[in-house]
Amino acid sequence: MVVGPGAPTPTAWTGADRIRIDMVLLSDPPRLAAVVADLQRRYVRRTPTVYEMEVEPGELTTRETTEAAPHELGGRFTFLRERLIKAVWHNSYDARAHPPIWWWGHKAA
Repeated sequence: MVVGPGAPTPTAWTGADRIRIDMVLLSDPPRLAAVVADLQRRYVRRTPTVYEMEVEPGELTTRETTEAAPHELGGRFTFLRERLIKAVWHNSYDARAHPPIWWWGHKAA
């Protein structure tokens, strides 16, 4: 479940871990890598989690680039924000507005 800054945890998610997504996190690559790895485990296990979104949507969708050649990056290279977006949004309802919405279902309709 995605909530806005300081928003209460929805009743069905009471007791779920709450993870803050903010500019401090996005600007700290080692910490971001650890959080993204944790979020991907939560995504795969379908662990109920509340994401407190404290960044504007554009901050997460800003294209990440690298000047490195693909062979220098290796087969496991990924951009952290891209992984963060997937881990947060692909299995979450957006409760920043009422009623909560699952964007993939909304887009499919």
